[in-house]
Amino acid sequence: DPATLLVPLFDLLGLRRFETLQHSQRVAAYALLIADALGLPEHELCTLEIGALLHDIGKAAIPRNVLMKTGPLNEEEWRVMRMHPRIGFELISSIPGAARESEVAYCHHERMDGSGYPRGLAGEQIPLNARIFAVADTLDAICSDRSYRRGSSVAKARAEIARVAGAQFDSEVVAALGRVADADLAEVRARFPDAGMSFHDQQSFTASLAALRGLPALTMPDTVAKLVT
Repeated sequence: DPATLLVPLFDLLGLRRFETLQHSQRVAAYALLIADALGLPEHELCTLEIGALLHDIGKAAIPRNVLMKTGPLNEEEWRVMRMHPRIGFELISSIPGAARESEVAYCHHERMDGSGYPRGLAGEQIPLNARIFAVADTLDAICSDRSYRRGSSVAKARAEIARVAGAQFDSEVVAALGRVADADLAEVRARFPDAGMSFHDQQSFTASLAALRGLPALTMPDTVAKLVT
């Protein structure tokens, strides 16, 4: 079971940037709601959840001056930032049996029209879990506060996502989001708010995966180290 090896990666994700932990919790929950609306079987939901929770683990290897920069990134900084899907893939796929879970990390910035990164995949070349996650991720991004703007309403997020269905997002996945009740989306945001979680709450998130305790730390694969040098 690949889940039994994931706690060091959860720790790395949570300690690198706390708001990323909360974001990952929300998008995983949104993705599960969308997947349920699509009728995915239970075993697929588990794979999707783990992949969604770890989607940004590759950012742990991105230099802090790039990751936390408040202004626009320059061309070289964007080159480095766009490495994070590949780095995440390398980290997760180094865990025996976690190939499916690594798909979300690798493909969550791909677009249906082929204009995404890192590989320019299009349509059904993009794994379904990554297509589901992309919609959940954008929903959370639009509805979340940023330093330069307030978060928008769920209604506005739905409209914006629908506007680019077929180009950026899978139309069937967007339709499934339309079948998810606003109340269910609101419950997720209430459960994982942007602020107000203590460090103890962070630790509780990892500790809640009781079966994962006491495992040896994972080392970063050599291929990952080479990507950021």
